[in-house]
Amino acid sequence: MTIRGKANSWKDLRDEFIDEATDAEQEEIVGEIDELDETDEPLQDELEEYQEEVKLYNRRFILRATLTSAFQFGNALASETQWELADSLSFDQHEDGPADLFVAHSGSHGTIIVLAVVQRENTERTYERIQSLCSYIESEMRSIEEDLSVIIDEDNIEGAVAISRIQPRNVASDFAKKDDHWPVSVWELVSGEQETISLVEEFDGVDWTSHSPDGELSNLLSDGVKLADTEHLAFDLFYDSHHQRIYQYLPPHLDKIHGNDSDKTTFHISRKELVEFLQARQGAVMREKAASRADELINWWDYIGAISKVSDPDGYDDSANVYTLRKRRMLTKNQSEKIKNQYQIKVAKALLRRSKHEQYLS
Repeated sequence: MTIRGKANSWKDLRDEFIDEATDAEQEEIVGEIDELDETDEPLQDELEEYQEEVKLYNRRFILRATLTSAFQFGNALASETQWELADSLSFDQHEDGPADLFVAHSGSHGTIIVLAVVQRENTERTYERIQSLCSYIESEMRSIEEDLSVIIDEDNIEGAVAISRIQPRNVASDFAKKDDHWPVSVWELVSGEQETISLVEEFDGVDWTSHSPDGELSNLLSDGVKLADTEHLAFDLFYDSHHQRIYQYLPPHLDKIHGNDSDKTTFHISRKELVEFLQARQGAVMREKAASRADELINWWDYIGAISKVSDPDGYDDSANVYTLRKRRMLTKNQSEKIKNQYQIKVAKALLRRSKHEQYLS
């Protein structure tokens, strides 16, 4: 697990920079960054790039949450077909990523590996990537079966590419004139007042014969499956969601759990509480994964100044590691927007430092 987006590897670069650069070099290279404001061009450019990253990850989240909801027991696809979601994985650093990968399984119809694509720049090699991922499932089949508690028929594996806010023709060129190995279908998510997934069966100007999944799933996708009101998806975040999304969901959570506890300050959070918060997200996350993610987030948030450690906090054991979100009360919508903007400025400054560290070390 790593911090998502451009912040990836920030800590390794920071630590190596501190080891390699003299104090004078460090001051010269990054000393002025904290004094920048959003009217200064270097910070303004970094901030705009980071805001685009957040928009991208929000699109990834909607597609991931929609597919997860659809395949879960009792929901749109699972209730009317024999397909259920076995697992979902995020491959940000995988050679065939960045992408969200879903494994949907049917006792009668086999296994579908769904590669979710939400960024036009990531449509390159789409066909090759989904073929590679299907082959990976085959080669690692026994361990995957054990991890997911499913039986995979190696002769019945297929792929799907789920796209959101990408014109189908942007992936179509990769599908043309290919020697099929694993059959691949293309699904399109349309977001509006409702989330709808449809099977893309024709590409204008592309000589490619579409593939449809077996069974009732094909019929549903061909008709277009209406899944949910956009604002009422089953999930608000995942334990490995983007760091900003998780940070934004902490204040109402802390207000809820601390509201009736007069000993604890509302916006204090211990490492244990953060682990429990992440564990409660979709997928019944194992404690060790949630703990690793919590440590990663705490290090990042502390580094950018979004949290700070609390000495002798009320209501906690002496051994507890406790942090504050630096809020004193619940925020209005306008205040929440201001806090979000402040968070983004902190991140942009940290990313500027990361770039400087990387340039120095290269």
